[in-house]
Amino acid sequence: MKLIRNKDVREILQVSASKASAVIRQLQAEMKEQGYLVIESRIPEEYLRKRFMLEDEQDTKGGKKK
Repeated sequence: MKLIRNKDVREILQVSASKASAVIRQLQAEMKEQGYLVIESRIPEEYLRKRFMLEDEQDTKGGKKK
């Protein structure tokens, strides 16, 4: 499991830094409600891709399918 930061979220979702921060905060809140521990300003890449239905999208760095 890879934890990603604001820069990675911006690249994956093609959004601004402030929007990426808001997305991270929202997903962290969801994870906390489910009983998961979170690390400030990071989110599991797999969870981000799942919530945005990007599971079949290509990875922007390596061209691999997730």
